[in-house]
Amino acid sequence: MSGEEAAAPPRDPARAAELAELIALARRLSQQVGAEIIERAFWRAEAAHAHQRRVSGEPYFSHVLAVARTCAELNLGSNAIAAALLHDTVEDAGLSPELLREEFNPTVALLVDGVSKIGALRFESAERAQAENFRKLLLHMSRDIRILLIKLADRLHNMSTLDSLRADKQERIARETVEIYAPLAHRLGIGRVKWQLEDLAFKYLEPEAYARVAEAMGMRRESREALIAAMRDRIQAAMDENGIECAVEGRAKHLYSIWRKMQDQQLGAGEILDLMAIRIITESVAECYHALGAVHTLFKPLPQRFKDYVATPKRNGYQSLHTAVIGEDGRVFEIQIRTYQMHEIAEFGIAAHWRYKAGASGAEKLEDLGTSRELDFLRTFLDELKGGEWSEDPSEFMAHLKINLFQDGIFVFTPRGDLHILPVGSTALDFAYAIHTQVGDRCVGAKIDGRIVPLRRPLTSGEVVEILTRKDARPSRDWLGFVKTSKAVSRIKRRLRESELAQSLELGRELLEREFKRHHKPYPDEKQLAAAAEALGTENAEHVVEGVGRGNLSAAQVFNRVYPPEERERESHLFDEERVTRVRHDAQRGVRVEGHGNLMIRFAGCCKPVPGDGIVGVVTRGRGISVHRSDCLNLVQDPGLEERRVAVEWDAGQSETFLVGLEVSAQDRPNLLVDITGKISKTGTNIRSGSFDRDERDMLNHFHFTLEVKNTEQLEEILRQVKGVRGVQDAYRR
Repeated sequence: MSGEEAAAPPRDPARAAELAELIALARRLSQQVGAEIIERAFWRAEAAHAHQRRVSGEPYFSHVLAVARTCAELNLGSNAIAAALLHDTVEDAGLSPELLREEFNPTVALLVDGVSKIGALRFESAERAQAENFRKLLLHMSRDIRILLIKLADRLHNMSTLDSLRADKQERIARETVEIYAPLAHRLGIGRVKWQLEDLAFKYLEPEAYARVAEAMGMRRESREALIAAMRDRIQAAMDENGIECAVEGRAKHLYSIWRKMQDQQLGAGEILDLMAIRIITESVAECYHALGAVHTLFKPLPQRFKDYVATPKRNGYQSLHTAVIGEDGRVFEIQIRTYQMHEIAEFGIAAHWRYKAGASGAEKLEDLGTSRELDFLRTFLDELKGGEWSEDPSEFMAHLKINLFQDGIFVFTPRGDLHILPVGSTALDFAYAIHTQVGDRCVGAKIDGRIVPLRRPLTSGEVVEILTRKDARPSRDWLGFVKTSKAVSRIKRRLRESELAQSLELGRELLEREFKRHHKPYPDEKQLAAAAEALGTENAEHVVEGVGRGNLSAAQVFNRVYPPEERERESHLFDEERVTRVRHDAQRGVRVEGHGNLMIRFAGCCKPVPGDGIVGVVTRGRGISVHRSDCLNLVQDPGLEERRVAVEWDAGQSETFLVGLEVSAQDRPNLLVDITGKISKTGTNIRSGSFDRDERDMLNHFHFTLEVKNTEQLEEILRQVKGVRGVQDAYRR
C-alpha cells in the first residue's frame, strides 16, 4: 500500500480478554506495572507460537501465558512478565536475543536468554547437558535474580501438564523437580511454589503412596475442616480478648510433607496426628510473642516442638514462631505465628525481598540486593562457579549444587559472637573456610565451646567455634573426605592442585636432569623444551616437565625429542640384550673371576644381578664374561651354556651401583607416582628410568622402574617401603 501502513491483523477477542486479565492481575499487586510492554510481548508471543501445540494438544501459547500469570502473582514487574511471555521464543520460534533487545529492551532480552536452555550445543551425556544448563541458569541469575524466578514459574506449569508425556519422561522430570527446583524454591523462600512443585512431583514419583495419602486426606476432609474452623475460632477469640490485632488462618498440610513424615517416623496415614496447621499473622514482632503466650495459655504446648525462627531466621530469610499444641480432643495442631511482612517473605521469598529492596531502587543484580542471609549462599556458590570450580565433572557439580543450595542450615558463632550459617552436616573445618580461605588453609585444630575437637566433627546450631591455625600448615587430601561445603571443597582442591603441580615440576626436573646426565648431555634450555613440547603435543615447556613428574611422559621421551636417536648412534650399544649395566666403567671392579683376571666383565641385562645375589659367569664370544644371577631363566633354559660357566663372586670391597628392575602394581589415585618415587628416594636410591601402563582387566596401574642399587639389602628396603604406599597391591624385582 502506497503511503499507508498495513492494517494490523484482527485480534482474537478471547486472547484480548486474557491479556486484560493478565494486566489487571499485575496492577492489582503493583500500580507501577507498565501495560504497554506486556501487551507487545503478549501479541509477539501469540504470533510466534500461533501454529505450535504442546504434546497434550493444547496451544503452546497457553503455557507461556500461565508462566506470565505466575510471574505477575510474584509481582516481578513488567519486564519479567514480558520475558515470561517470550521465554520460549528463542528456542522454539527462532527469535534471537538481539532481535528481542531491539524490539523490547536489553532487560527483557537478558531475562529470556537466561531462561533459555543451551540448545545449540550437544553434550556427551544427559547429565552433562543438565549440569551445563543449570550452570548457565545460575551464572545468568547473578546478573538478574528474576531469571531464576521465571524458570521456577516455567517448571511449575510444566509439572501441572505432565500427564501427556511418557512414564519414563514423567519420572525424570519429576525427580529433577523434587531434587533441584523444589529445594531451590525453598532456598529462595518461595513457600507456595515449593509445596506445589513437591506435591506435583510426588504424584509421579510415588503414585501409589500419593493415592493412599490423598484418599486418607479426602475421607476425613469434612471432619478435618470442622476441626480447623473450631480451632481457628477459639484462637481468634483468645487474640481478641488479649487485644492482639491479627488474622487467624487454618489449613491442612500438603500431601508431600505428610508422606515425608510418614517415611521418617514409619507411620501410616491414619497415625499422623498433626495434619492440621493454624497460622496467626500479626502487625508487629512484639505481638508475635504476645500471641504465643496466649496460645500456650489456652492449649497445652509440646515443648520439644517449639522453634523460634524470628530470633534466628532460616538461611532463606524465613521467620516465624513454630509451636505445637494439643487441642481439646487430643489432636495435635501445629501453629505458626508471624508478622504480615514475614508472611509475605514466607510465601514469596526472594520475590518479596526484590519487591521491597528493588522496587524503589531499580536494583536487579544479586550483588545489588543488600546483604541479607538468604542471598549469601548464592553469592558464595556463584563466586566459585565464576572462578571455574566444578567445571569438569557434571556429577560433582550437581552433587555440590544440591548440598550447598538445598540443605537446611545450622547457625554457629565465632568467639566474638559473629553468626555464620552453614549446611547441615558441616564440620569445624567447613566453618574455618567460611570465615576465610586462609584460615581454612592454615587450620590445625578447633575448639567448640572451649573444648578441643577433631576437625571432622559435625557442628550443631548454637555452638561457639574457635579455629586454631599455624602459619606453615597446609591442606590435606584427607580433608576432602569429610568437608561438606562447596567453598571448602573447591579451596582444598585448588591448593592441592597447586601443591601437586609444584611437586610434579620438582620431580620432573629431577628425572630429566638424571636422564640428560646419564647421556652426558646438558639440561635443555627453554627453547629446546618448547620444541620438545610441540613434538610431544603438549602446551609448553612447563607442561613437559610437569608431565614427566606426573608420569604422563617419560624422561627418555623428552630426551629423544631434544636429541633424536640418529644424532647419537654411538650410544646404540646400550640397548643390546646384554648391555653394560654398571654405572662405573671400570668393569674389573666389583666381581672376582677365578682364572680369568684379564677378561672384560659385563652384567647380564636379562636378570640384572646385584651384590647379595648368587651369581655365575658365562664366557661369551668376543665380549668377555657375562655375569648372571644363578637363578636366571636364560641359564636354566639353555643347557648349552653349561660348558662355558665359570665361578665368580662379589668383591666385598666394591662400592659400585648396579641397575635392577622394579615392578609395582597399584590402584589408581591422585599423587600415586609422587608417593611411590618418594619412598624410593627415601632409601637413597637413584631412579634411572621409569614408565607405566594401565591394565583394563585388573584396573591397576603397572609401573616399571630401573633403579641404581648397591646390594640386595638396599633392594629389600626399597620393596618394603614401596609396599607400604597406600593403594600398592604388589611390588617385586624384575
